[in-house]
Order: sequence, then structure tokens, then C-alpha cells
Amino acid sequence: MANTVRIPYSNTSGNVPSTLSNGVLGINQASGALYYRNSSGVVTLFSPEVTLADGYVYDCGEYVVTLPGTPTSLSVTAGAAQASLSWTAPSSNGGATITDYSIQYSTNAGSNWTSFSHTASSATTATVTGLATGTYLFRVAAINSGGTGNYVTSGSVSISATNQKIAISRDNGSTSSFSGNGTSATPYARAAAFYWDDANGMSHYAFTLTAAGTVFISFNCGDETDSNQTFTVRKNGSTVATSSGGGGTLTYSGAGTTNDAYTIVASNVGSQAIDTVSVYAT
Repeated sequence: MANTVRIPYSNTSGNVPSTLSNGVLGINQASGALYYRNSSGVVTLFSPEVTLADGYVYDCGEYVVTLPGTPTSLSVTAGAAQASLSWTAPSSNGGATITDYSIQYSTNAGSNWTSFSHTASSATTATVTGLATGTYLFRVAAINSGGTGNYVTSGSVSISATNQKIAISRDNGSTSSFSGNGTSATPYARAAAFYWDDANGMSHYAFTLTAAGTVFISFNCGDETDSNQTFTVRKNGSTVATSSGGGGTLTYSGAGTTNDAYTIVASNVGSQAIDTVSVYAT
């Protein structure tokens, strides 16, 4: 009985097969010589040469590529308007090289998915950019010549569209009268003078760190020069900066950790206690 070597159908033309995937054999249609793709990705003639004249029967059946397996260990790290993803390649490539990964995200708990446009790559990391503030799910699937495999999906991830590290909190629930978002580019700011202790006064504000960073606070200490006036910045209830006499500018900068709360306190002041307030964190 003749030896039988089954060669997957490669549909090559001409003499030497021009391209082959890993694990796929090809026949030189002119000479019958057998070729394969080596570890360097080069289509190479078998050595010693194997041809139709060697007593083998070549059964060139159709080679069917299956879909790749599911990636594992999807990890997502939130950034400012972006998310960094990493994952482990699937254990099976489906019999063909993985050439890319489908990367998608959802802002409605998986009801709808948006594909992230990127240059095709077999890398197992990616940074999804251009994200708005919100809660996201991410999913990744491997792609080979047979199509797209199954997705691995992340847990919920909160994304902020800025590098904001500090937020405004109040104890009276009134609408904030500050502009900005607490970043160095657009600090929380109010140029107009604050009445100290009315319904919208400075005594009702606290600035709370949402992530570790350095806090910067500055403001003008009233419109009077009364030596009895005192202006103070407090961190978690403890004084970290103070100025007396009014009429000057108080500035503070210092490191803080998540959930540290900062307040501005004035005593013995007139109705227009402070103005030109600026608060941000980096």
C-alpha cells in the first residue's frame, strides 16, 4: 500500500507557493515539490526534497480554519478619557495565525457595543481613547483568517473624561457657584466675592480628593484690613495654612490622599469675606 500524506488545500498558483500560514503545507504546481512555512515565516522547500515522484499519494483535501479560542485574563485600567487593556492570547489559534483582536466597549451594560478602531495587531495590549465620563464594559476577541472568536468581557469600569482628582462637596445642597472642573487647566474658580455664611456662602463648601495628589488653593482675604480677621485652610479639620489681617492672598499647596477634605474658614469678617477663589489638584 502506498504511503498517504494528506495536504491541506492551499489554492496556490504558479510555481512556489507565495504565502503559507503556520502549519499549512503547499505544493509547487509545476514540479510537485512540497513546501512549508518555517519558524522565521519564510516559505521553504522540504529537505530532503519531497515530490510526487517519491512514491507518496498526496490527498489534497480542503483545509478548514476554525475560529480562535477565547482570550483570558482581561484587565482594564482607567485613565483620563481612556482605558488601558491587557489580556492573554487564547490557547488555540484555530489553526491559523491570529492577526488582530476585536476591541469593543459598552456604556449601557452590554446592550450595545461600539468597536474601537485601531491598526490591526496581534499584541495583547491596547489603549482605548476618546472616552466620555461614564461607566463602561470592555470586551476582546481574537481574529484569524476564519473570522472572529468569542469575546472575553471585563467588569464595570468608571472613566472620567478629565484627570480630575478633586471634587466639590457641600452640606446645604445648593447649586455650585464655581466654574471649572478642579484640574490645573480649569481649576474650580469664582472671581466674585463670597458672602461668608449665607445659603451660598463659603462655609458650605468642602473640596474632597477623589485620588491621591497635590492640592492647590488660593483666594483673596476679603476687602478689609481688619487685624482681627483670620482666614484659614483646613485639611480634615486641621489647619494647614492661615492668614490674619485681611486684604492679602492666602495660598496653600500640599499632598493629600483619597477622601481628604479641604475647607476654607474665615472669622471676624465682613459680608464680603473672600474672592478670586481657585482650587485644583494634580
